[in-house]
Amino acid sequence: MAPRAFIRPHMFTALFLGVTLLLLRLDSATEHRRYQWALVPLFALWANVHSGFTLGLGLVLTYWEGETIQRQRDWKLRGLGFLIIALATLVNPHHIEALLYPIHLMSRPEIRANIAELRSVLHPAYRDALFIKVLIASGAALVVTVITNRRREWSLVLPGALFLFLAVLSIRGSSEYAVILPAVLGSHGAVLSSRRFVAYASMSLVILLTVAGGVGAFFWGQPMGGDPPPPSRPGR
Repeated sequence: MAPRAFIRPHMFTALFLGVTLLLLRLDSATEHRRYQWALVPLFALWANVHSGFTLGLGLVLTYWEGETIQRQRDWKLRGLGFLIIALATLVNPHHIEALLYPIHLMSRPEIRANIAELRSVLHPAYRDALFIKVLIASGAALVVTVITNRRREWSLVLPGALFLFLAVLSIRGSSEYAVILPAVLGSHGAVLSSRRFVAYASMSLVILLTVAGGVGAFFWGQPMGGDPPPPSRPGR
């Protein structure tokens, strides 16, 4: 999240994504519908502070889709709930245009090429950026923990895959992926605690990587990379 952790409305999206995920988990654990319906006013507020509410809709949709696969929940009831949440987001000054704005923005190549945070992480300007290494490491950890866990929670695996894809598609998605990642790792990392030695070794490795990564970032890191210098023109 570090490249984008500064005061701008997109920080509301990071917060509301966490709240949305919490409400979804509480709804799954307790089966109390009040948590599901609490999403309606949340998204109505969200749509009036930042366009990242569209990412929240993606989280809800993939979470409920995974839950249906995993637990055979009533998709009709979930579909109705999603429709009501989506309609609540239209209560904003721009109505449907607020919902379509992120799609229009990302579909314009010239915008993505000239705005640094909309570029793909595969852009040459980010070749030496620190967050590329972090993204690769976190993606590898995500894949390993999901594969090694026999009881996969598809309600978290599908959102994890979606937000990992969005983080690769655009650096703007890195902060939202950072919100979803701990939940996926936490729900599937229990396999590491089955043996005490593996559990302590894993915990020690995480601490070591955190310390080493922090020191490395402070001294040698290039969090956002940099544009290559313009070609020099020969003198007349």
